[in-house]
Amino acid sequence: MDAATLLREARWAVDTWELALLEAPKDRAKQKLLLRKAHAERLRGEHGGGVRFLRVPPGEPTPHMLTLLLNQSPAGGQAGIHQILAAYPLPKLEQIYAVVFEKVLNEKVSTQPVAKR
Repeated sequence: MDAATLLREARWAVDTWELALLEAPKDRAKQKLLLRKAHAERLRGEHGGGVRFLRVPPGEPTPHMLTLLLNQSPAGGQAGIHQILAAYPLPKLEQIYAVVFEKVLNEKVSTQPVAKR
């Protein structure tokens, strides 16, 4: 992704989060609903009619469920991220990072320490 796209996406994320805080400053459940709706609208608007939403089980996202969501994305990549965040808004980073790194970014997650030069 180029710098302009990254900046646009970062601005959208911050603006969307600030709107959720403005609309529901102390209501985490309502914030999640607002973010779910924002990601679903973005997914439909940018990736069209091929979008199919899966019914997800309540609770925390599992790697298996995240992979299923990514596989439902018509355009992969960014569409997959919106698919995940529409299903599981405001996930903890540790719940999704491995699937995002490996399935979207095609990077291998390792438990090895980072070598210092």
